Amino acid sequence: MNKEMYKDIIGITDFFHFFPNVYWCYFHEILEFRWYREFDYEEWCDRFCVDLKMSDIEKKDIILLTLKGVSCDGSCELLGWISGLDIINLKYTGTGYELQYEVLDFEDSHIHFYCDEIVIKVISVNGKEIEKLQK
Repeated sequence: MNKEMYKDIIGITDFFHFFPNVYWCYFHEILEFRWYREFDYEEWCDRFCVDLKMSDIEKKDIILLTLKGVSCDGSCELLGWISGLDIINLKYTGTGYELQYEVLDFEDSHIHFYCDEIVIKVISVNGKEIEKLQK
């Protein structure tokens, strides 16, 4: 994984600390999905957000991805699983997209979103909650 491509993701340092050799495709179980609208006080407008709580197949490693500024072009077919998560930083692809990230199922099209910002939070590692690991 090219870590430089993901340096703008909020919380990525903690993610790489707990999962130094893990690729996005490791996470393919969708535990929770939430689509909502929040008000952006800097831009003074509503923007759409998506929370994706995801895990590995054994449900021992869990992360929460919050996608902010999600475009309405997205799609989601909730089966509870995807072939594997993929996050593409469009800034490095030269495609000219206005949004920075493309979040998708790397083999099938069960999820596909474009967004401005991603926040990642590690919830559990090897079946242990992070709060308990850090004490």
